[in-house]
Amino acid sequence: NEKNRKLNELLDALEFNQVVIFVKSVQRAIQLDKLLQECNFPSVAIHARIEQAERIELYQSFKDFKHRILVSTDIWGAPQPPSPRPPRLCPSLPTSLLHDATRVPTRPRVPASLTCPGRGIDIERVNIVINYDMPEEIENYVHRIGRTGRQGQPGNAHAFFTRNLAPLLPDLLELLRAHGQPIDPHLQRLVDAPAQPGGGGG
Repeated sequence: NEKNRKLNELLDALEFNQVVIFVKSVQRAIQLDKLLQECNFPSVAIHARIEQAERIELYQSFKDFKHRILVSTDIWGAPQPPSPRPPRLCPSLPTSLLHDATRVPTRPRVPASLTCPGRGIDIERVNIVINYDMPEEIENYVHRIGRTGRQGQPGNAHAFFTRNLAPLLPDLLELLRAHGQPIDPHLQRLVDAPAQPGGGGG
């Protein structure tokens, strides 16, 4: 499909050390990992159907640079689920959104003691995060893009944003503006366009 094609093109075009690709479901993680391997991308997947011990082993193999691409759900390979308390925003990082995305360095992370609870990926070599599936809440988006640019290293975040995610736009644009990031013109047009009767659009 178009998202897979764009992802393939993006991975071919990017210069990366390691990449984390976030998806919305276990099935998506399995399918995308299989597709990436078929396209000769060195990927591994972590999700809830994998036993905790194996998740830790896979995470360590990624951290040891045996794989350059990690496909993950929001489980993060963490031993415990996130706290039920409302999550605290991790240090916000610049992002670029496909289409016509521009890539900009991220800001240094804050000390580990200030990062978000229950978020386990902290790998210095990860310099690209891709939101293949955007999360439904902006807090999760911020947590995800916080996986790049660790330990003061530069990093970039990319996302596939489709029209059905329009309800997320106000919070997303507020986040980008608050941190001086450019607004993708396609997103601005979605905000400015009046609602069309009957929905639709691509």
